[in-house]
Amino acid sequence: MSTARRILHNTDLDAWKSSPAYDAVLSLISKVNTAIMEKKLSQSPSTQLDECISTLLNHMDRFIDQNPPNEMGNQRYGNPAFRAYFATLQAKLAPLVAELATRAKLSSDTVGELTCYLLGSVGNPVRIDYGTGHELSFLGFLASIDQATTLSQDDYVALGLSVVTRYLKLVRRLQICYSLEPAGSHGVWGLDDYQFIPFLFGSAQLVGQTQIVPSAATNPTVLLSHKDEYLYLQAIDFIISIKKGRHFGEYSPMLHDISAIPDWRRINRGLFKMYREEVMHKFPVVQHFEFGKLLKWKLE
Repeated sequence: MSTARRILHNTDLDAWKSSPAYDAVLSLISKVNTAIMEKKLSQSPSTQLDECISTLLNHMDRFIDQNPPNEMGNQRYGNPAFRAYFATLQAKLAPLVAELATRAKLSSDTVGELTCYLLGSVGNPVRIDYGTGHELSFLGFLASIDQATTLSQDDYVALGLSVVTRYLKLVRRLQICYSLEPAGSHGVWGLDDYQFIPFLFGSAQLVGQTQIVPSAATNPTVLLSHKDEYLYLQAIDFIISIKKGRHFGEYSPMLHDISAIPDWRRINRGLFKMYREEVMHKFPVVQHFEFGKLLKWKLE
């Protein structure tokens, strides 16, 4: 089944917000967000779906090794080897998705749409960039699976804790290896150059946590001790690792300000609202989102 863009102009945003696809993506985010509250990464259950998707993401990761980056000289962003990586994905991804569909007991009719969302989740090969629109495409992939079959509570927990973690490892490697430019970055006044979901889902994990208060989220000792268990702390640690030598508040003032809020539940609610407003309601972010039979533009 082929997919198509529908959000072609700013005037299409109202139709997007009332579309079945919008509801499906937001529903998936909400269900995962609720399912992983107060849970560490090590508490992720083992599910067939988790294993299938993680195996697929492992294949996507190994394709990086087949397409090593070119020498960049003084160029900061945009390693052209990313285009070779993307071409490899285009050539090899559909059969891997078909295998996932078989193992996860999904209809073969879903393969084309699932492949489309996965391709859209790694970045843009023309601009050699990556941003929250590509992250949204991965959520579209998960939402499509949610529409195609009945998921258990354990599935939602595993999606949020295991699958999202594996996806983030993949795209962070892509960002570093191919020097992907941030797509649609708000500069220092954005939440992050590339991602949003690790902060939303990561704050859900930390709800009820009294040992790790928000103001301690950038503390090196706290990061070292707890980053393996929390998406939020992993995201903070990744930012610090690539923005070396400066105070956190200088390059991430919004995250620095969030750390002054004393309650993780309040932070999680605020980030959920912010995700809708700053990601799902912004034309530059959602304009490349695709629609098909699973994530519909209109009710049939």
